[in-house]
Order: sequence, then structure tokens, then C-alpha cells
Amino acid sequence: MLLGEYRLSLDEKGRLSVPAAVRQTLHELYAPHDTTFVVTKYFEQCLVLYPKAVWLDIQAQLLGLRNDASTRAFLRQFCASASVCHLDRQGRLLIPLKLRQYAGIETEALLIGVLKKLELWSPARWEAYDASESARFDSHARLMELQL
Repeated sequence: MLLGEYRLSLDEKGRLSVPAAVRQTLHELYAPHDTTFVVTKYFEQCLVLYPKAVWLDIQAQLLGLRNDASTRAFLRQFCASASVCHLDRQGRLLIPLKLRQYAGIETEALLIGVLKKLELWSPARWEAYDASESARFDSHARLMELQL
């Protein structure tokens, strides 16, 4: 599972170094030699990074959606903003400028593991989001459904 929170710096080209622990987990869970991600817009103005194997499942779900105006509009937004990215030999991932602008990411980013995907946040947006959601954590409906 992809878990944890990592504060990262972006270099002048918009690359971030994926932490070794995350790379190791990706290596173990998905493909030993596949360093491909699909990066796109996500909820709450963050970015989502899907390992290629997970993206193939997402793609199958997208292909199964109804063909109506609402679905087409969503697919256009979701897929048009998507970019295929690869980890380089130094473990860096280039995040396209347009996506960084959408998420408000400039020189620092927060990488968050969320089970099968990674989210990339502007630290300021994450702090605001986390502050608003932390107050609800103990009473969140989904938490109450789990047997922890």
C-alpha cells in the first residue's frame, strides 16, 4: 500500500524526487521495471498520480461509463489534463507546468500515499484542507463503517 506524507522540493524544471520508500513500494506492488505514471487533475485541486497498472483499471472503468453529455464533459476534463510521466534514473518525476499551475504547486509539494495512488498537493492547500477535515475525523461516516 502507498501510505504516508512526504514534503518534497521541485527543481527548476518542475521535477520532484520520489522518496526511496515510495519507489520501493511501487516496485514491490506493481511492476519491477515499470516507472510509468499517469498524472492528472483530481478533487480539491490536487493532482493524482496513478501507477500504470492502476491506471489500466481506471481506464477500464472510464470506458464502461455511459455515453451522455455529463460523462463526456467529465472525460474530456479528466483525460485532457492527463499526462504520462516516467521516473528518471535518479527517481525524479517531471510534473507538467499546466498541472502544477492547476494544483498551485510552485517550489514545494506534498506527496501523499492513498492506498493505490499518490496525491500531490500544494502544501498551503493541504494544510487548509487538513485543518478543515481533521475536526471531522472522529465522526466521519466512513470511519464508523470500519471495524478498527
